[in-house]
Amino acid sequence: MEVSVIVCTRNRADSLARCLASIAADPSERAAELVVVDNGSTDSTPAVLSGATRESPRPLHVVRTSARGHSRARNAGIRSADGAILLFTDDDVVVQRGWIDALSAPFADAGVGAVGGRIVPTFLGKRAHWLTDDEVFLPVTLPDYGTQPFRFDDGRLPIGANMAIRAGLLDPDPFDPRLGHTGKLAIGFDEFFLLTHLARDHTV
Repeated sequence: MEVSVIVCTRNRADSLARCLASIAADPSERAAELVVVDNGSTDSTPAVLSGATRESPRPLHVVRTSARGHSRARNAGIRSADGAILLFTDDDVVVQRGWIDALSAPFADAGVGAVGGRIVPTFLGKRAHWLTDDEVFLPVTLPDYGTQPFRFDDGRLPIGANMAIRAGLLDPDPFDPRLGHTGKLAIGFDEFFLLTHLARDHTV
């Protein structure tokens, strides 16, 4: 398998359904599987996953783990993935058509270890006038680096909602379980620690 798409979820059945539908509708040609990690959901997530498994045009594998935490869920997804390239997105993301091919393409360069893509926030209502793009609200509005390819540097790194990593560069359970949301401890951006390490020897 060339690519594994990994989505971690917990109790977000409605947004997960939209996410999986967008991945299913992606006409990308690269051979890909989908790995969804259910991190102990108690809502209608199992029903959503059952329907998505039947309808997915690509192989869809469901991994269930009761070990709470985003990092633990990502590690479980990696252990179940067969792809040489691992694509990550979140359960509240709707991917664009061609996403799988676009995010995988830079790995044609053997020096590339990880890739990040653009993330455009969608507001369910009118955006509040006080919600600016400055540093105060940057974790909410997300940095927009535009549409032209560039090398991440100067502290800029991909965000986990739209990133890819070459699987062969990863140690077992590469995401630190001390980081990442666990339901009680809200420490996000667990991917930054891993990507900072990869960027020392590989192009991001």
